[in-house]
Amino acid sequence: FGEHSQWHVKRYRPDASPAQARTADGKQVLLQLHSDPSLISLVILDRPGINPGSLGLECQEVTPGHFTEVDRHGHGVVTVLVGSLLDRVTGGRFPAARHRVALTSHGVDQLQSGPGRVAAT
Repeated sequence: FGEHSQWHVKRYRPDASPAQARTADGKQVLLQLHSDPSLISLVILDRPGINPGSLGLECQEVTPGHFTEVDRHGHGVVTVLVGSLLDRVTGGRFPAARHRVALTSHGVDQLQSGPGRVAAT
């Protein structure tokens, strides 16, 4: 895997997202709905321990427009997402995880008072 893997480190800053990037229920969208162009993605958030919530990582449910927030984050948690490549090579047997990063105003306040949301995939 060493020669064929990629690491992406992302830092999401609420002040850098467009003001019009809001959901119908008022959440601020920091990363639009998408699936990752990979076999799998491992998401690790830069926070000590295991914490409730995901600081905005939401997966789309089977019904389009409905999202579920990942329930935990931190150094002790790895969220595994199926990528679009695995979806394709398995003929849809393992569907790609469509996901986004969207925060409530409380989540935005948490990010602005700390180091921000940093995720490695």
